[in-house]
Amino acid sequence: MRKQIGLFENGIKPQPYESNELSKVASSRIKASETSLGGRVLGHYETIAKLKSQSITVVDVFRPEGNRKFNNPKRVDNLIQNTGSAYNGFLSPATKRRIDEMLCQWLTAIELNVNLKKQKWEVNADKILPTFVTLTLPAPQVNSDNDIKQKVLKPFLEWLKEDSNSYYLRGGMSGKQKGFGVRGFFWRAEPQKNGNIHFHILVDRFVPWKRIRQKWNECCDRLGYVYYYSLLRRDYFANGFIVNKKKLFRDCKTLKTIADNALVTRKIPERVNPLFRKYLEVLVKYGKPLTKKYIIASAKEIQRIAYEKGLAEGFRNPNSTDIHPIQNLNSITSYVIKYCTKKPKEIPLKDNQEIKYNESLRRDCVYTYEVIKDDLTGKLEKKEVGFDIYRPVFEERKVNGKLWGCAEVLKGSKVKDDEEVVTADDGKKYILKKGETFLENKDSAKALERKPFYQLKYLTSIVRERVVYAPENRNQSPITSECQIVSQAFHDYLEEIISKIGYDIINRLSNNVGPFFEKMQGKIIPLLIEKLGFKSEKSGRNSIVKHSDILEKYSPELYEEYLLHHNHIFNCIYGKAA
Repeated sequence: MRKQIGLFENGIKPQPYESNELSKVASSRIKASETSLGGRVLGHYETIAKLKSQSITVVDVFRPEGNRKFNNPKRVDNLIQNTGSAYNGFLSPATKRRIDEMLCQWLTAIELNVNLKKQKWEVNADKILPTFVTLTLPAPQVNSDNDIKQKVLKPFLEWLKEDSNSYYLRGGMSGKQKGFGVRGFFWRAEPQKNGNIHFHILVDRFVPWKRIRQKWNECCDRLGYVYYYSLLRRDYFANGFIVNKKKLFRDCKTLKTIADNALVTRKIPERVNPLFRKYLEVLVKYGKPLTKKYIIASAKEIQRIAYEKGLAEGFRNPNSTDIHPIQNLNSITSYVIKYCTKKPKEIPLKDNQEIKYNESLRRDCVYTYEVIKDDLTGKLEKKEVGFDIYRPVFEERKVNGKLWGCAEVLKGSKVKDDEEVVTADDGKKYILKKGETFLENKDSAKALERKPFYQLKYLTSIVRERVVYAPENRNQSPITSECQIVSQAFHDYLEEIISKIGYDIINRLSNNVGPFFEKMQGKIIPLLIEKLGFKSEKSGRNSIVKHSDILEKYSPELYEEYLLHHNHIFNCIYGKAA
């Protein structure tokens, strides 16, 4: 394995590039010119750093001279939808990373440009307020996953996107908005324990929960699910109200969590059952936890009220939605990603099996062993009896068809064959027709037509670089130049954070990622707030500090670059970039 130098090993420090040295390297990439170190340039080792929301990832990448071309035209589609892989029907690790990055950049851009904690819960197409919604089927699923996505989910999303300035003129909905002007949205499909498909949706506008439930139930009833729900409820309560013991157990767990939080924070949530609110008021006043008796009484009361309400409505308004405006969280990014990219639970291997990386196949394999007694020594020995390519098997069923989707604006800019990306003097990127001259005059017609270029990618930089040359003698190994700093700001920031976190923690975390990450000399630097001088919450919950706050403290220069990066993404999504 190639020896790691620089950032993660003491004693060897990369040297900063002089301006003329940078030009030499750039020239060598294009011309592959001869140098005093050896023959032609074979490629470059680049140390690349990505600034994620709660960590920094650093890897070494070898860039061979010339462009590598992929022969498989469906490569990107396979990556996005997991076709042709063991993860077909489940989120693959590669897809999960892609979604993580997209959501992280979108939500971070919102957090840095909108004061979410001051946003009111009101319908306003001009105000951004991320809202997290869970949508479930009110009755057992009888249609295919694809039918439900096409005939239930799709019209629901179209309704969210409709112009918020359009109103119903007649009927029971007269005077109400037709839609809510949602511009950015993301959805994820996954199975419930009962086998039904359900959806997690994130939208960038506040939508009243009553309107969401009303519309979702309307869409579900296109396939008869609300009607079927009403039949099941009528049959269940044929002899009057009865307590659902399974639901009672779940509700008690939820209420206990709410009560425990109220005991710590001395605050009562806005939307709670009236009886439970009375108990919480006593809890907050005297600082004593609720006993099991009061929690059970509250859970039963919740069921009784739901029964009476359902009976009055003919059981035609099922509670099939769950809505959470999330502006008060320390990090909306961490909260959303937790739910939207949740890993399916894998069926564990047998006791005599283990996963190991096979160097010959370059794949993870499952090895099976038997414990055999040696006839001569009498000792028990572990002997390999076979292996197979590792293919994960999950406890839950797979989802057929698309697993997730998002608004077009969250997919970033698309550059056509006759277009190119041009960087302006202010660092912003635009898409122009090939051969066109970039005009800085904002009053010109050409300037008004230029399209901003953006991608929802982490702020990334080449931190340092080494050039690899072919040796003059073919029997010798390739020659590698000294390590040179490309981005001084990134390099200094990494050195500072690494010194605070410590090599032991970084290496322990990085060693668990996998063999490919190890071969790339990959390192994960967790942003542990205690190590970085930030205080934990008094409640004892896991505290989260935004990466922007850490950058502001340790690297003002990189902090400004971080803000510009996310400001550009925000302006491109919400139409303020041109």
